Amino acid sequence: MKKECDIVQDLLFSYKDGCLKQGSKEFVEKHLKKCENCAKIYLEMNNEEENPTTTQNEIDYLKKIKKKMKKKTKIIIAISIILIILIILNIAVFINYDKYISEMTIFLEDSITDEERVEIENIIKETDKNAEIIYKSKEDALNDMKQHFADRQNLLEGYEENNIFPAYYEVNSNKKAIEEIEAKLSNNKKIKHISSRKGGNPYELFFLQWIYAPLTGKNK
Repeated sequence: MKKECDIVQDLLFSYKDGCLKQGSKEFVEKHLKKCENCAKIYLEMNNEEENPTTTQNEIDYLKKIKKKMKKKTKIIIAISIILIILIILNIAVFINYDKYISEMTIFLEDSITDEERVEIENIIKETDKNAEIIYKSKEDALNDMKQHFADRQNLLEGYEENNIFPAYYEVNSNKKAIEEIEAKLSNNKKIKHISSRKGGNPYELFFLQWIYAPLTGKNK
């Protein structure tokens, strides 16, 4: 029997591939029916051939999963970057807006005296002792305009003798103090005009300043 098993096992590959002659084929089939061990070997041979296909299918499936995960990861990273940019932009917008509404310009009448100017400065300091106050005389205002129109000086011809630009204060404080200062000085007859920056859209302001910065030189 063992000798027959050896012969059949040698023929199993040819039998599986369908290369045996009819007589040999029948001999193998007859033996497999009665020999459990050889039948088991033949079954294992078939399973070994099926496994590579199964393994390849598993590999293909895992590749698809990996590809999907990579795609999702890229999307998540892109969304995260966009969110970070939006957060930074919002912070920049509102820091800029808070600074903008904390500033005011007080234009003075030409007839104002030094004592009257001191009174205005005292009101500002009483409201906010930490307020930054910059005084610009009529001459300073004219010189600022000359710098602004450096390439078109002819536009300012004649203004040396007849300076139409008013003296003014630039005040940098905080929103609440700016509102109080404006309320206290609104009826002062020696003040021509008060320009505060209340209201407005923070985003519109930010982008307008960004667009016009090269023209005003504030980006330097």
